[in-house]
Amino acid sequence: MMIVIKIRMMKKQKVLRECKNNLLLLRLSLQEKITLTEGVRKLSNEGLSAFVKLVQNQCPSAFEDLDAEKVQVRVDLLDRNTYDSLTVLVNKFISSSY
Repeated sequence: MMIVIKIRMMKKQKVLRECKNNLLLLRLSLQEKITLTEGVRKLSNEGLSAFVKLVQNQCPSAFEDLDAEKVQVRVDLLDRNTYDSLTVLVNKFISSSY
């Protein structure tokens, strides 16, 4: 399975329109998004599967199926709670692989 992680800087006005029900999204910094992306690149297949399931369950708006073997996760659409859960998951899988 291949995961495409998309980090996009959005204008604050657009973010506010897209996230009026979830202002926690504004709390993710660019560095947090980059750190998460770098962690995902180190995951095993098992870790990637867990990552995808968590995004699908907690923040489906950030998830997109591109084809049978490829999905996209839009980090800029993750809310704070999902981000925190994903960070814990990524760190758990990375530390268990060493």
